[in-house]
Amino acid sequence: MIKKVTVEVLKGILAGQKYEYEGEKRILIGRQADCGIIMPDKTVSKHHCLLEISSYEVKLSDVGSLNGTYINNRMIGQWDNNRTYDEAMTENPDENIVRNGDEIGLGRSCSLRCLIDTEDTVPEEVNTPDNINDNPIDYKKLEDEILEELVGPSGQQKSGKPLMFDGYRKISCLGRGGWGRVWKVQDPSSGKYYALKSMVSDVDFNDDAKRLILRESGINEFLSHKNVIKTYKTDLAEGKFYFLMDLCEGGNVSDLIKRKGGKLPLETATWIMLQVLSGLDYIHNVDIDVAVQSRMFSGKKETSVKGIVHRDLKPENIYLSDYSDFPVAMIGDFGMAKAYELAGLSRNTNDGNVCGSGQFMCRKQALDCRYSKPEVDVWAAAATYFYMLTGKYAKNFKTDSDVWYVVMSEKARPIRSINPAIPQEIAQVIDKALTEEPKIGFSTVEEFRKELVAALPANLKNAVQEVI
Repeated sequence: MIKKVTVEVLKGILAGQKYEYEGEKRILIGRQADCGIIMPDKTVSKHHCLLEISSYEVKLSDVGSLNGTYINNRMIGQWDNNRTYDEAMTENPDENIVRNGDEIGLGRSCSLRCLIDTEDTVPEEVNTPDNINDNPIDYKKLEDEILEELVGPSGQQKSGKPLMFDGYRKISCLGRGGWGRVWKVQDPSSGKYYALKSMVSDVDFNDDAKRLILRESGINEFLSHKNVIKTYKTDLAEGKFYFLMDLCEGGNVSDLIKRKGGKLPLETATWIMLQVLSGLDYIHNVDIDVAVQSRMFSGKKETSVKGIVHRDLKPENIYLSDYSDFPVAMIGDFGMAKAYELAGLSRNTNDGNVCGSGQFMCRKQALDCRYSKPEVDVWAAAATYFYMLTGKYAKNFKTDSDVWYVVMSEKARPIRSINPAIPQEIAQVIDKALTEEPKIGFSTVEEFRKELVAALPANLKNAVQEVI
């Protein structure tokens, strides 16, 4: 297990400088001021390479350098006019593992040495050969097969009796999320319908995963806003964690985009986005009391927190009340949310972990997920608006391209280059919101929403007046 990594500058203007890291880290190395290790040499690119430190290995990848990145004089990647980034990276199937004492070359005149201090610890899951299985069981697939035998489209068992879960009658399966299945259920005592989200199998998740799913529901129980999914109950039944929440009959925005042929009309997209921004503004400023686990406390501590950051805003996490063109839009899935005033206290996200979906993530969040501020949600909202209006991602994610290279190295495209029909005034606001250098275009939802409303033409403003 890696205890500490020391990066020493061997050649270059900063020769002799040392950087020490403990824990999991993602360190961007380059000439620009936003890099974790800044190398102010002309032969070093603005964003040259990325060093990734996990508990058990150190990896290095080139992120678009002009003069190449090397490990012990072996080139691992370079960007030039004659080949693509993907072509450069396919030359290195070993994933560019960095070992203790390896020299990292940056272009022609700079180099670093990587010193890795380890302790003799083997991960529990690979501690004995008994755990090695060439054909591991796919528990999710197995559960699907069992459910297919038990449950029809109406939620009935083959015997004709309703399928129940902790007193709630299952009506139909709405889909599978990152943690398990989402069902439409009915409370027999009140007749009300809800969405019930349950973990696939309790035994498939470690303690950290369980804390994360309970944290998701726990945060939602504190939230009360018409544009935010409400969670009513969190419990454990049949060996599974579950939570009961608002039912959104219209599915999510991704579903709506598919139904509309790949993109949304300007009126519908704007109607949805204005509600999303209202919901985001609420969660960024809400006062909540949460129980956090911290390195500073032996157990849990009740803490008052002002505001949380979603960190995974995207079309799939925006839910719709019905199938109309102008539904109520609600933000859901706060599994990636973070109480940003407790940055550094919550153990929910380890340094170096990337939270969220790359296609809707700004570079700042990819590099510094743990300390993300509300501005990363603003960027994601603008990227979602871009996608609704064009059917394309804000950044150019080509087929089979490396997602994280695009996130960190490319700029968002001007929206009118994809959809020229978008009014110039609205396009300017979206393009500004998707700016990343020298900083994100809007630091708060309020700023973004105010400029967007001001940019709406009179006819569009009238069409969305109810949500302004």
